Amino acid sequence: MNRREKILAGTVGLLFLVVIVNFGAKRVIAMFTSRSDRAAELDEALTDTEVVIRRGEIAKGTLSVFEERSLPSDPVLANSRYRAWLHEWAEEAGITNETVKYIVSRRMRNTYDLHTFTVTCQCDLRQMVRLLFSFYAHDSLHRIKALTARPLERNQLSLSFTIDAVSIPTAALDKQLPKTLSQRLAFDRIEDYLDTIVGRNPYAPANRPPKFASASPQRGYLNQMLDIRPKAEDPEKGRLTYGLKAIVQTRDADGNEIPESDRPRFEPGTDIFDEISVDTSGVIRWQPAEKGEFEFLVSVADDGLPTKEDSQIIRVTVSDPPPPRDEPPPARPSFDVAKYTFVTGIVERNGQWEVWLTNRTDGQWLRRLEGETIQIGSFEGKVHRIHARSVEILAGDTLLSVRYGQCIADGQVLANGRDIAASGGE
Repeated sequence: MNRREKILAGTVGLLFLVVIVNFGAKRVIAMFTSRSDRAAELDEALTDTEVVIRRGEIAKGTLSVFEERSLPSDPVLANSRYRAWLHEWAEEAGITNETVKYIVSRRMRNTYDLHTFTVTCQCDLRQMVRLLFSFYAHDSLHRIKALTARPLERNQLSLSFTIDAVSIPTAALDKQLPKTLSQRLAFDRIEDYLDTIVGRNPYAPANRPPKFASASPQRGYLNQMLDIRPKAEDPEKGRLTYGLKAIVQTRDADGNEIPESDRPRFEPGTDIFDEISVDTSGVIRWQPAEKGEFEFLVSVADDGLPTKEDSQIIRVTVSDPPPPRDEPPPARPSFDVAKYTFVTGIVERNGQWEVWLTNRTDGQWLRRLEGETIQIGSFEGKVHRIHARSVEILAGDTLLSVRYGQCIADGQVLANGRDIAASGGE
């Protein structure tokens, strides 16, 4: 083999060796690449599995919470216990005329049972806010699907609720409804909602406050019952509620003015308030045990939404009673018509007492307020004071007390009319 053939043979062998080395390198590289891709696939599968496991744990925790908030899985118990809670829910808001009806139960997506109820009632805006607050504060799986509110008279609303409640099949058959509070509310206190919503009252014009009529100073006598009768009117003609906030003594028993910084002030809860009564019509009854001059701070509130108030100071001077007069007791007035004139009704209208009188001889029928005159036949008199079960009538020089259902002729003589006039009508 000559030199040229040797070179050719060496070149062919070297090329063959290069081909073998290249083929082997590609096989090795392919094996490492395949293993790396497999490892990546396994890592990705492991990550997906871990995600599924975490989601399962979250779903299990969520399901556990739903089971705790669920109605009983027994449909009969779910129906009865939730309807009982709806009644309690309405009563806690001060509503007693509610109607609760069970409508239907349906299996939804083969996952949970949906129970539908309706509630109808009448209430005011304040009670409606309380209803909504307590509903969303209760942690059951429920919702108000539809709510209709229709305004009625006297700030009343006609409400209709459609409510859905859920029971989870995996919940206990006889479980109780949850007692925990939900976290769905923006405010934790009902007062925050009342101030915001009731203060605006979207169902009625703005409520105007009641106004006291001017009050004249009054005189009372030591150890004698005194009636203080504040008068107020409400622009909306609503029901008024009177109250006594405080009593301040401005003069002592000798008539000396007490410095403002030293004036005794009596508020609810003190002893003097135990001796005072205030009825629904605003009459304050007091039997003073000390002489002096007092200021009564009285208040009146309407039944509008929101409630509006007014206040007034009534000055009362307490002194010794006048000495008794040596006069014979006043004679009972003699008039035949009084035998047939009966007190047939005593009612309270807009904070004022009204007496109804009927003359059975001719069927004449009168309605009179305090201070108004009475004339039936030859009988003339004036309504001096009206109580819940009796009326005082000033006829000439005689003050009579006539009970409900009694004729005027049988009334009890209380005092001489001249004494009443001398004391300023008290």
